Amino acid sequence: MRTASAHSDERDTSQAARAAYAAAVEALGGPPDWLFVQSTEAHAGEAVRRALVELGRRRPTAAARAWRC
Repeated sequence: MRTASAHSDERDTSQAARAAYAAAVEALGGPPDWLFVQSTEAHAGEAVRRALVELGRRRPTAAARAWRC
């Protein structure tokens, strides 16, 4: 299993999620199968989840829908 870590200094939550996701995709050489996400108090967990779900090319999985922040 390959792993990668990524972060973003963007203030806007959607932009931060997009930037970190893009960095992870680049590091992995393709989209990840799983994400472990941590965010600071500056980014509400639900907003991060929504931004990442929007980025996904697949339909959200049951795990993504069930994620509670």
